[in-house]
Amino acid sequence: MAKFVARIDEPGDPYPPHIALPKALPQSSQVNGVRGLAIVRGQARQMFRPIEGPVFMIGTAADCDLVLADDAFPETFLYLYQKNGIVTVRRLGTGPELYVDEMEVDATELQLGSLLEFGPYAFRLAEESAEGPGHDAGPDSGPDRSDDNEPFLPADYSAWEMNESAVVDKVRALLADVQASLLAAKEQQSLRLFAGNQSQPISSRPLRRQSA
Repeated sequence: MAKFVARIDEPGDPYPPHIALPKALPQSSQVNGVRGLAIVRGQARQMFRPIEGPVFMIGTAADCDLVLADDAFPETFLYLYQKNGIVTVRRLGTGPELYVDEMEVDATELQLGSLLEFGPYAFRLAEESAEGPGHDAGPDSGPDRSDDNEPFLPADYSAWEMNESAVVDKVRALLADVQASLLAAKEQQSLRLFAGNQSQPISSRPLRRQSA
């Protein structure tokens, strides 16, 4: 599975709680390029992360599409949902507050140019041309994907008829499976330790004759 080379690190300098930036552009259902998140505040080698497929997960878990290097965030903090050229964002209930264009929200529709802020990070919904610098025109031309993660959900999205509630259920089910696997592993480890520390069986102990 291809992974980004580095996680999104916190900014080195003190950061303001919010940044006053130009208003977002009206969103159109016609997508002319590749939509993604441009890193406004944060440190990483790749400053534009394309949104591939309908769901883009952000959190500290290694399986997220964008991994945050900050323990203040949960394994799955929020997700972007893309369908028919419309992008929405939903915070999953724990962790720092989410601000979109300087307004605190839990869920909202995004416009091209929308600014997302949470904790020390800031991202802007942007669109890059399918033919950028260093890309030759031709049938295989397009943005470089050499450092991209594989999608969080199965790659054959054409077979999915997805909606937001189904996405949330899918995420919760995956997290529950991970937690159950970790709990089972801990229980097995405890049983092995207990079995290794058993006392000597009573039948094998030497009997002492009690004096009258």
